[in-house]
Amino acid sequence: MAGRLLQVVILAFILGLGLAEFFHVDNWLLTILVLWGVAVWLLDKRVLVFSLGAVAFLLGLIYFNYQRDAWQKNLLLAPPEGVFIGRVVSFPEPRDELLTFKVEVREPAEGALVRSIRFLVTVSRQTQVSLGDEVKLIGQTHQDLPFSYLAKEKVVARMNFPEIEVLQEAPPLSLSSLLKMAREGLQRLTERIYPSPASEFLLALLIGGSHRLPPQIRENFTRTGTQHIMAVSGFNTTIIAFAILFFFRRFSRNLAILMTLLALIFFGLMTGLSPSVTRAAIMTSAYLIGIMAGRPRSSFNILLVAAGLMLLVNPWLLRYDLGFQLSFLSTYGLMTFVPRLSALVKYLPIVGDAALPGVVAVLMTWPLVSLIVGRVSLIAILANALITPLIPLTMLLGVLALAASGMMGKLGLALIPASWGLLNFILFLINTLAQVPGSLVNFAMPVGLVLLYYVFLLLVVNQPWKWLGYRRWQSSC
Repeated sequence: MAGRLLQVVILAFILGLGLAEFFHVDNWLLTILVLWGVAVWLLDKRVLVFSLGAVAFLLGLIYFNYQRDAWQKNLLLAPPEGVFIGRVVSFPEPRDELLTFKVEVREPAEGALVRSIRFLVTVSRQTQVSLGDEVKLIGQTHQDLPFSYLAKEKVVARMNFPEIEVLQEAPPLSLSSLLKMAREGLQRLTERIYPSPASEFLLALLIGGSHRLPPQIRENFTRTGTQHIMAVSGFNTTIIAFAILFFFRRFSRNLAILMTLLALIFFGLMTGLSPSVTRAAIMTSAYLIGIMAGRPRSSFNILLVAAGLMLLVNPWLLRYDLGFQLSFLSTYGLMTFVPRLSALVKYLPIVGDAALPGVVAVLMTWPLVSLIVGRVSLIAILANALITPLIPLTMLLGVLALAASGMMGKLGLALIPASWGLLNFILFLINTLAQVPGSLVNFAMPVGLVLLYYVFLLLVVNQPWKWLGYRRWQSSC
């Protein structure tokens, strides 16, 4: 009863956040409705679940409206132009010939203290700037970005090609400086011991950034629906973390959990604690907590709590952040469908249930991707089934080869051929599958069909799965 009540309350609150933009109701009326719900609950205990759900829904409406009003006031803090001093709070991301990064401005160079505001800065790729640097910006600000982007990224304005001066690099012993050195050292070592394009592909797996690969290879990943493995984003982090979990589960449950946690920590650090990766790590940890507690079924409640807390911090994620949506859907699918389907594939040679995370993630997310992006890969399920099982082993061998080469010099080179062979084999599979005629089609799935698809999945997941040995799998976790 308590678990079901928790689900109803959180889901109702999330529903209120999602529908708040379509229901412009005055706060006083919402307050009356909340009090009415509480009164009904006190008078009749039999409607406890309904009453609390109604109250949570109304609180979601109120909270979103409050946050929207507060954020619109926050946008007024950005002056149209000026001199600003702030600190770089994200790794600069290269895009073609440009660099984009976020700067937290706490004090204008020629004015009084103001509340902290964040700018999205675009400069030329030759600009020498890094995470943690203190910089001076001179130029104009623009608020022509979509409100959805401004809000979910907590950015109040953008600055295009401002005059920029690095006042002070990140302190040598700061977390930003250490992450920068680790990232740059990893990149230099990888490029030194692996030939192209294997080096670029391994870097894309470990720290993200498909921009290093040739355009044709990037297009082939898109055509096969596997582009997510090259971007250390929330969606990719979820899939790879579960692939690692189910790959190592055949050896030991504790080993699988340990390797998954290490992977989550590694991804988080290599992306400078990127918000999307951090959110995915929290969601995946919900499942791990359920396993460690010996109650995999409770993982859904933990996932809901995690999602609810993240939406309390940033309610814009629910509607405007595709990465959050994909991470939640894929995590839910991996938590529910993978255990149920693993009994069907556990006897397959080599891959076993290691292929399931990629396949289930595609099944859970393709309608939403089709709705938002307007393109669908018709061979995504096949490509992910073939490639996902290889990713954990490829990354493990790659990390071991890099670590051994860095610490033991030539002695560590013995590990390179195996990882190099796997990297090239994956690229071969991608390039071959991308040649399938009609592998990528333009198709935007209607909203109604998207909702029906997910309702169907909910009905399927709530059916008895005893004939697939699901209970035996649960007892082995």
